[in-house]
Amino acid sequence: MYNGNMKRIVILSLIVIMVFLFTALSSTSAMNNNENNALPPSISGQISNIIHYSNINEKEKVTIMITLKYKNQELLNKYLNDLQNPSSPLYHKYMSQSEFIKLFSVNSNEYYSIANYFIQNGFNVVTYSDRVSISITGSYYQFSELFNTKFGLLSAGSSYIASVSQVYYSGPHINYISNIVGLNNEFRSKIAPMFINSNGSQLLYGSDLQVAYQLKQLYSRGYPINSTIVIILWAGNAFPILYSPLVPSDITNYFNNTLPTGEPKPKIYGYPIGGAPYPGPSAANDPIQTNFESTLDLEMAGSTAPVANIVEVYGPSSNETYLDEAFAAALNNGSSFFPLKNLVAINNSRGEQDCNDSTWMQYEEEAAARGITVFAGSGDDGNANSSDSLFPATMAYNNFGTLAVGGAEMTLSGNPTENSTGTTVYYHRQYGIILSIIPSVLRGE
Repeated sequence: MYNGNMKRIVILSLIVIMVFLFTALSSTSAMNNNENNALPPSISGQISNIIHYSNINEKEKVTIMITLKYKNQELLNKYLNDLQNPSSPLYHKYMSQSEFIKLFSVNSNEYYSIANYFIQNGFNVVTYSDRVSISITGSYYQFSELFNTKFGLLSAGSSYIASVSQVYYSGPHINYISNIVGLNNEFRSKIAPMFINSNGSQLLYGSDLQVAYQLKQLYSRGYPINSTIVIILWAGNAFPILYSPLVPSDITNYFNNTLPTGEPKPKIYGYPIGGAPYPGPSAANDPIQTNFESTLDLEMAGSTAPVANIVEVYGPSSNETYLDEAFAAALNNGSSFFPLKNLVAINNSRGEQDCNDSTWMQYEEEAAARGITVFAGSGDDGNANSSDSLFPATMAYNNFGTLAVGGAEMTLSGNPTENSTGTTVYYHRQYGIILSIIPSVLRGE
């Protein structure tokens, strides 16, 4: 039996051996640093064949996110496959973030040369320790000048801003860029259904889920101490006013009033990004009621994971940039925000029409390599009365990806009680994968 450090050395040694076996794949080609190069629409989000559009306020600020390709991508593919193969010596042998960076992220000089290019051109820049993405904030005018493009306001069912001419990038390492999110803000998230009926009464309490999924039997083996679950959502945005999406004390009161007596309580934190407001009482004034979904998600996650840290990471709006930026923040800020350490799961209950976001996909790969499970609420879409699928619940691949959660009908019987003591029988009709997967995640299986 070896200790944790020896085990990590063995795992890293196995992966290093794989690197030597795939040396042809680990090299990164030299880049043209000074040429003015066109970016394809698949990377920039440029809208082609536009005839009619309106001018925009070019002083308006926007945040984009540039994501960089992994080095050794084929090696990463093999490693992710081996993680799921019981006959492989790497089966369930997850790596640390530092190991992931060493093997798969671009080197530090290359990463910061791209970041400094935008800083030198007057943009505000946020970098991440895993060197996968860079968040950049500036005006539409600044981006139009730097990318030699034009932005317009388009109307196609809804109004959105997008680049309507070719996008060029003259900075360093153009061939490293795999995706730019935010130059096209067509993406509009919606919130998954909530556990309330037509008169506003709550149908299920978190303690009911403990009974429904037999979590109490799991708790007899121990609680998820020092584990962290991240919830990704957004703040209330009734432009130009932003509202906090949560009041931590309200959620703590919910746990005190509904969880079984003597059961330990989770800790709730808010982690705003991109200028979103800090947690606080402004949530009660949110006219679009974003706080409803936020509070529900935190209550349900905390009710099924007592003692865990439950952290909501949220941006100022529902656009795709802040969805990806929240994913990046969850994976990268464990050292600066202590509750994000020991991250075991990331949950997202927002959704949009099916699409392919390669930034989200790359972060799914990192999460899989580090043993972090990613969930997304699908509602009942794809089942029942809907044939539509939702991003990011659809972002799943052979050996990594998002685990879609939804499509279940629940019936509880017994005497109604807020703390589940009257719940006696549980029945469900299952259409898809449901939350019963959570116990295995908390066990580390």
